[in-house]
Amino acid sequence: MPKAQRRCNGWIGGSLMAVTTATCEPTKSLGWVGRVIWTVTSHPASVFAIMSTILGVALVGVAPPLRGPDETAHFLRAYGIAQGDLLSTVYDNNGRKGILLPVSFYRQFNVFESWQSINRGDGFSYRRPFEQYRAAEDVGTETSDQTVFVPYGGSEGYSPAAYLPQAAAAVVARGLGVGFLETFYLMRMAGLLGMTVVIAYAIALTPALKWAFVAIAMLPSALYGRAVINADAAALAYSVVMVAMFLRVIVGAPMVATCGRSAWMLLCVLSKPPNVVFVLLEWLGHSPAFLRRRFWFIAGVILPALAAAVLWTAVSSADVAAWRLVEITGANAEQFSPGWKLRFMISNPLAFPSALLGMLVKTDPLEFWRQVIGVLGLFDTVLRAWIYDLIGLLLIATFVSPLGNGRRLACVLAALFTALAYCLAISLIFYLIWTPVDADQIWGVQGRYFVPVLPLLAVAMAAALNRRPDGRLTAACAIGLGVLSGVGSHDAILRTDWNF
Repeated sequence: MPKAQRRCNGWIGGSLMAVTTATCEPTKSLGWVGRVIWTVTSHPASVFAIMSTILGVALVGVAPPLRGPDETAHFLRAYGIAQGDLLSTVYDNNGRKGILLPVSFYRQFNVFESWQSINRGDGFSYRRPFEQYRAAEDVGTETSDQTVFVPYGGSEGYSPAAYLPQAAAAVVARGLGVGFLETFYLMRMAGLLGMTVVIAYAIALTPALKWAFVAIAMLPSALYGRAVINADAAALAYSVVMVAMFLRVIVGAPMVATCGRSAWMLLCVLSKPPNVVFVLLEWLGHSPAFLRRRFWFIAGVILPALAAAVLWTAVSSADVAAWRLVEITGANAEQFSPGWKLRFMISNPLAFPSALLGMLVKTDPLEFWRQVIGVLGLFDTVLRAWIYDLIGLLLIATFVSPLGNGRRLACVLAALFTALAYCLAISLIFYLIWTPVDADQIWGVQGRYFVPVLPLLAVAMAAALNRRPDGRLTAACAIGLGVLSGVGSHDAILRTDWNF
């Protein structure tokens, strides 16, 4: 058998064993309560999968269509990928990239999209758009082959890696010939289940911090991100896999085979541009002696991902619909071109640090932390204040966990360095493509973008403290956080969108 095939077989077999293997501690001597507790605390990946599926499915149903953050743009991009528009090649007369929707499908889609820009007023409930949708269905369905051009509106530059489950569901929906709502909810469900499986795999794979990963993945921002259509869910899921593989190297556990690491890294860096910094974990996780001995094996993991990121950026032109910012600000379009902005930064080296400092000074830390935990919808769906405080405490409690006898100092430095690089990457990207040159701070940065940093912070904290609290307490904190996130998110959505 060829060596490459043996590596792939080892990766698949090791992955299945990691997900399905349970500890073999005897439970006959425990009472039924003890057996239940032991079973739950021994299977964090399964507990996560159950919580994410049950609470996520409920969120899929209760969150109104297109109410997720930038969900209209992400829905259109995923649907366009299902049509074969991988590189955003459809333009209108103004040069805007977009998608062609059948007239009947567009009319159904526009029922909900139009409500995003309407002042809904006090007492509004999404019962009204649904009634309007049903009334439009009763009128009859268009039979014309005419199409309507709809601009992506900011999702042009995203690669298919960010929408694999949703695009697959859209292909199925198109084959079945169903309408907008059926297609939309099928895409949401596919994204929820697909990313739940990826994160459950990461939790099973990691040799430490399993319950911390459960808690992070069950934050309102993360759970809601999986329940709606966007790129945040894929970015978090793939980055958690990268951190899990990093921890296996740090503690000396068997590594995932080279082809497996390369595939996960490729998905990670293509899911969102800032995720390219996670290639650092592959480099920093190994000892210098290992790097010298196995340099080309590590390069074989990192270089394809870096090449793919550069190639995708080039062919997609890093397009995020700069025309929107030109309309809003009146600035020249070149100010939102990464190439032009980089040349501007070279000739004005203090411009970016000044804008970054302005953002840091003007950002409310408490409000930003609440965004990380989860401010849902379009920044208008807020959980009750005490829920944020309790979730924050439960989350940090799960970070206090033993890392083992691995290279703890190297682990702390690698995790913190990667986290800092990720934060700087987000700031730089938003400066390049979103911020006018005369702005006194970086525009567009939101707390939800930093959720992938949390696993790195958990790793750094665990490596620095290396404490072993009662595992049952850690499990209780993570499970309690998950339940509270689900209940709190439902409450916030019902109050904001359904007038309960």
